[in-house]
Amino acid sequence: PSVLFSILGGMASAWMLTQWLEATLAVFLLGLSGWMLLRPRWRLAATTRSAVLGGALSGGMAGLVGTGGAVRGMTLAAFDLRKDVFIATSAAIDMAIDLSRAAVYARNGYIHAHDLVWVPLLAVVAMTTNDTPIICNGFKDAEFIEMAMLALKMGRKIIPVVEKYTELDLIIRYAEK
Repeated sequence: PSVLFSILGGMASAWMLTQWLEATLAVFLLGLSGWMLLRPRWRLAATTRSAVLGGALSGGMAGLVGTGGAVRGMTLAAFDLRKDVFIATSAAIDMAIDLSRAAVYARNGYIHAHDLVWVPLLAVVAMTTNDTPIICNGFKDAEFIEMAMLALKMGRKIIPVVEKYTELDLIIRYAEK
C-alpha cells in the first residue's frame, strides 16, 4: 500500500497548498511524539491491519510532503524484526516509494529535465558501500562533477574518467572547494 498511496499522495500534492501540508505534517509529528512520550510502553499491534494502515499512511505522507519514515519505522518496529531485516525492509520500501513518487513528481513539474542527470550517480551512491569504486564515465556537466566531488569528500571512491580538458578543470575546481 505504501507505493500506491505514495503515488496518490504525489498526485494530490499538486492540488494542495504547500504551507497547509507542512503545517499538517508538523501537527501530526508533534502529536505522535507527544503520544509516544506520554505512553512510552505503547506499541502498535503486529497485525496485518497495522501493516496495511501504516504502509498507506507512510506512503501517503511521503507522496504529499516528501517524508513518511517516522510512520514506516513505527509500523515496522511493531513486528520485532531483526536489525538487518528491519533496515533492508525499510530501504526496499523507501526505494519503491521514492521511484514511484519521482515519476509523479516529474509529471507534476517538481523535477526538471536538468535534474535527471544526477539520478544515475545518486542511485549508485545509494546502493553501494564506501569501499565500492564508482567510475563516472560519459557526459559530465558541472553539476554532475560537483556531485561526484561531494561524494568523494563524503568518503566514496569516485573515479572520474576525463574525456575533455574542460572536465578536468571542473574536477580540480570542485575538488578544491
